[in-house]
Amino acid sequence: MVESSSENTYTDTPNSLNGDSEGSFWVRLRNNVKTFLVDGFHPIFYAPVMGTGISSNILYSFAFPARWLEICAYIMGVICLTIFIGVNILFLLALAQRNGLWQKIHKDPKIAPFMGCFVMGFQSLMMFLHAITRESWVWALWVLWWITSALSVYLASIIVFLSLLGKHRNKKSQVHFHDISFTYLLPVVTLTVAASFGGNVAEDLPNINVKVITVVVSYLMWAIAVFFASIITSIVYWRLFTHKIPASGAVFTMFLPIGFLGQGAFAILIFGKNCVSMLMDNHDKVLSSQYTNFIHNGAAKVGADVGSVATMLAVSIMVSSTAVALFLIAFGYLTTFFAVASVLSKSKPFAKKPNLACVYTSSTSPAVRYFEGALRFNRGFWSMTFPLGTMAQANVELWRMYHGFSAFRYMLAIYSVTLLCITIGCLFGVLVRGIQMISSSLRPKAECKESV
Repeated sequence: MVESSSENTYTDTPNSLNGDSEGSFWVRLRNNVKTFLVDGFHPIFYAPVMGTGISSNILYSFAFPARWLEICAYIMGVICLTIFIGVNILFLLALAQRNGLWQKIHKDPKIAPFMGCFVMGFQSLMMFLHAITRESWVWALWVLWWITSALSVYLASIIVFLSLLGKHRNKKSQVHFHDISFTYLLPVVTLTVAASFGGNVAEDLPNINVKVITVVVSYLMWAIAVFFASIITSIVYWRLFTHKIPASGAVFTMFLPIGFLGQGAFAILIFGKNCVSMLMDNHDKVLSSQYTNFIHNGAAKVGADVGSVATMLAVSIMVSSTAVALFLIAFGYLTTFFAVASVLSKSKPFAKKPNLACVYTSSTSPAVRYFEGALRFNRGFWSMTFPLGTMAQANVELWRMYHGFSAFRYMLAIYSVTLLCITIGCLFGVLVRGIQMISSSLRPKAECKESV
């Protein structure tokens, strides 16, 4: 997601050994953690929270339900929570020890947009909590929804303005055309996730007025996000048309537009479902409601019969919501193809001259030799997870509302299985990097490579 070299090294420096090679394991490990996880902290560290969070939601609400899938969802949810707590600790330590970090996460266009990973990771975790608690914790989750909504609005307005639109004296903070990428979508997509979260919570709210407020606010966030994300996507596609797909180190950013399309479709479907539910549950009060007073006044002038107005409103809203969702899902399918094709074009056998710094080369290790020519694991792999998960959510919601559309159920299965395989692979990659960090701490003068 951040274009960079594919490798960095864990190297024990003289400071970490206090001038000799007899430094303790714990001293070396502490210095490695400080160097690479605190001093080198980046908001993209929250990407695993997004990936594991969306995976737990998909496992729990899979279209082909099974008890063992729910158990796997709980396990994935615990992993997500553990990573979220750990990265929050690193973030707080980095804020305390690194001067200027607070300013960078607000003004630096190469860092600030990635704060969207923090908010979306938190939102996906809260959505899973809602899925397993439903009505029992609905008011607590409603309060948490307001918090995540405030964070989303802050990101999409304040941080986007300061980092991408506002003028700064520091020329390093200027945005150049070759730096334009889909990562600018990250703070905007948080609004669609907040809209989905609000729609899910609204289903279980007992008070109709609170439910209406929640649904309307969610829709407003959805509308802002879809329109703004469409502008950013158009600009980035202009950049792709003129300068082609990103380099190997940043090619996985091609998956990011899938996120706002899938999550946008999911959110508008939930909006339509909530409107239908509220209209049907209160059909006898629709005409007397303050929200539909214009219908009663208009009908009274011409003497029209409005006995079935609740049904007509419900059908019209549902049809409109479904049409918009299908529009977004359809483009999501196309962008999925573009993303997969872009990644394949950077590795053998499709790439004639792959970037050797970003692919696995010949090795004596049988495991590495098996992946020779493929892109090396790096933290950009996590950018595939959340977008694929949003498309899975959109497809399953569409199938549940219209059971005749069985094809969407199988599209869900394809996206879900792909998502889970990538998430497990990424978790394994993170585990390997952690083991490498520990092993480098065991050997005073060892050097151990880590993918950036």
